[in-house]
Amino acid sequence: MPRNPSTGVYSKPAGTTPSVGQVIDPAPWNALTTDLGNEITNSLPRDGSAPMTAPLKTASGTASAPGIGFATNPQTGLYLKGGGLLGFTQNGVDVGFDKASVYAAKSGDYTAVASDDNAVHRFTQAATLTLSAAATLGANWHYSSLPMVGT
Repeated sequence: MPRNPSTGVYSKPAGTTPSVGQVIDPAPWNALTTDLGNEITNSLPRDGSAPMTAPLKTASGTASAPGIGFATNPQTGLYLKGGGLLGFTQNGVDVGFDKASVYAAKSGDYTAVASDDNAVHRFTQAATLTLSAAATLGANWHYSSLPMVGT
């Protein structure tokens, strides 16, 4: 295979570089054009017109140079922290999330109120969630609950 699967570097098949005045042998030439056609077919279109058929592998990156970033702001994106943790970075600075900023744990029955708009609650035991009247919650009010895990 002319494309190295580890590096992605393409190398022409052997015997496909002619010299001046040399008659081109059709067998290597046909192998080259077939190979180029296969490599083009196996490339991912930049316009998104075809899906990937395997996982996307990216560099691990760092907070200042994330493995997944943006062309207009290359120091903002996702990277792999030590211990296999996913890191978020904004303008080269790690954005940390503690559990309290992601969700609040609830250990019993709970009535959601207007100030819970966009809240995420994780229930640590079986519970009943009651919603206040829609009129008191407000337009476009959102709430997410995570089920308890385990028994």
